[in-house]
Amino acid sequence: MLAAVGAAQQNPVGLVARGTAQVQDVFTPLLPEEVSLQGGFLGQRIDANAQNRMLKVDENDLLDAFERREVLHQDWQGEHVGKYLHAATLTWNYTHSADLKAKIDRVLTRLLKTQQPDGYLGTYTQAKRWTGWDVWSHKYDILGLLTYYQFTNLANHQRPTPLGTEALNACRKVGDLLIATFGAQPGQRDINKAGEHMGMAADSVLEPMVLLFRATNDKRYLNFSHYIIDNYNAPGGPAILASLESKRTVRAVANAKAYEMTSNFNGLLEMYRVTGEKKLLTLMKVAWNDIVQNRLYATGSASSFEVFQDDFHLPNQMSANICETCVTVTWEQMNLQLLRLTGDSQYADQLEKSIYNHLLAAQKPGGDDWAYYTPLEGRKPYDAVTTCCHSSGPRGLALVPGIAYMSSADGGLVVNFYNAGTANTRLKSGRVTVNQATQYPLTGDVNLTISPERSGQQFPLRLRIPPSAENVRVSVNGQLVGTGTFKDYVVIQRAWKKNDVVSLKMTLADRLVVGEHGNDGKAIITHGPLVLALDSAQNEAVAPLKFLGLGLDHAKTSAVDLHSVSDPNRLAFTISGEIGGEKKTELTLVPFADAGGDGRSQFEVWIPLSTPPK
Repeated sequence: MLAAVGAAQQNPVGLVARGTAQVQDVFTPLLPEEVSLQGGFLGQRIDANAQNRMLKVDENDLLDAFERREVLHQDWQGEHVGKYLHAATLTWNYTHSADLKAKIDRVLTRLLKTQQPDGYLGTYTQAKRWTGWDVWSHKYDILGLLTYYQFTNLANHQRPTPLGTEALNACRKVGDLLIATFGAQPGQRDINKAGEHMGMAADSVLEPMVLLFRATNDKRYLNFSHYIIDNYNAPGGPAILASLESKRTVRAVANAKAYEMTSNFNGLLEMYRVTGEKKLLTLMKVAWNDIVQNRLYATGSASSFEVFQDDFHLPNQMSANICETCVTVTWEQMNLQLLRLTGDSQYADQLEKSIYNHLLAAQKPGGDDWAYYTPLEGRKPYDAVTTCCHSSGPRGLALVPGIAYMSSADGGLVVNFYNAGTANTRLKSGRVTVNQATQYPLTGDVNLTISPERSGQQFPLRLRIPPSAENVRVSVNGQLVGTGTFKDYVVIQRAWKKNDVVSLKMTLADRLVVGEHGNDGKAIITHGPLVLALDSAQNEAVAPLKFLGLGLDHAKTSAVDLHSVSDPNRLAFTISGEIGGEKKTELTLVPFADAGGDGRSQFEVWIPLSTPPK
């Protein structure tokens, strides 16, 4: 029997049945509806995604492959509707847009009408079932349908809506069909052979199958999840866990395909939450460490030609097809899983790096388009075609409100990201409202007004201190409670009263990061969490970018002298540079997230320390 409302999760699980998890999360994301990010660096992009992407997606483009499967014979096109339902439902819970809810209901109703009597909900003809990307598409069906089921229940005061109940029933039919089709019994198929990339695509259905178990407490779905993991080691399979255990690197896992691999990692972390099998968490940390140390771009994403390349092989140019947006999003989800499970700030730090830089860089600033690959030099290749990345990017943005604020297992509130706005949630001690005022990441000044529902309400407040912060000062109602350079959370435990003001003051360091390996002789400039870039559209009065440099023969210091541009409508900085190794000039730098935002201007993140003469 379903008994407890599931907390908001990276891929929500509907109503969580009691006893379906052995590991309690240390941090739990707030529901999107409990958070409002008002303008600012994050809020503007989330709003643009809601207005110009979620509301305007072509419904026929999502559904044609299902409704006309006998004619179109589409391949991986089936993933888009599930991704849309996931992102759009989270976005609706955040905005409460009636127009968006109506659109979601139309899409879901049309999708459910295409489900076959045996539960099949894909885009392949009967003769071609379970080839190519068929299981993969069913994965996203389940994720999208479960998200709808959860959030329509919450909006209906935890009573299933008729359409929500249909969504859950459709999930169960899909799950039952997968169980009947794949397994080790005579007449069943090997799931590794039902998808691409040595089975990693099909095997990634692990995550929604674990979530389906949590939504229903039907152990058949959990048993099937065990089958997937055990079957990793079947002949021709990806051997994900065995490879990580013996080789300690993601480069040695299957064919190193990054998107499908990290999709499996998220399922394995969900399985750890359910089973408590420590080996799963240990090996996911092995993978995480390898990616961070050897395969992660300074902008918080990974992959070239969609695979994890050799150590430190991190090309920047457009022709290298770097940092697939789907990889950015599954990497974001992996860090979110690890943050929830451990409460370790290093995962929140990676989330900030990835979201503030590469995720937002892939999104066209107006929110209407996305880049499939997002290079560190050249231009942003936005396009209007519905691709896997066009459908993944909005999912990454829809998760941000629940990353910005979380609750903690000890009854506290956690602030991970700083952006003007509010949070209103119920903690163990009672309801609390937080109003945040800040211009972060332009400056490091943050003011939080805390208003509990009753005076004297006690709970810990955790404030994440970004790695870029220096000279940190924390005060409550003007009384200093902590100073220094922190690399974790500042925890304030007190009995709170209405309108208590917590002030966080940080110096956001401007730094010069000198390149190595393929970026020798170049440097990245950062302001706080932001990686900055030279954009030709912001430097029209100076020479082409290829003649610009920082005027440094070598870097003796990591400090740089940046000056913020006094324009409230854009985040930009100026720095002294040179043209052709001779003439000094003033260069304008903008966040990588904004660089090349028109899709035409040229930009570069790694800037030469010095330039040769013309």
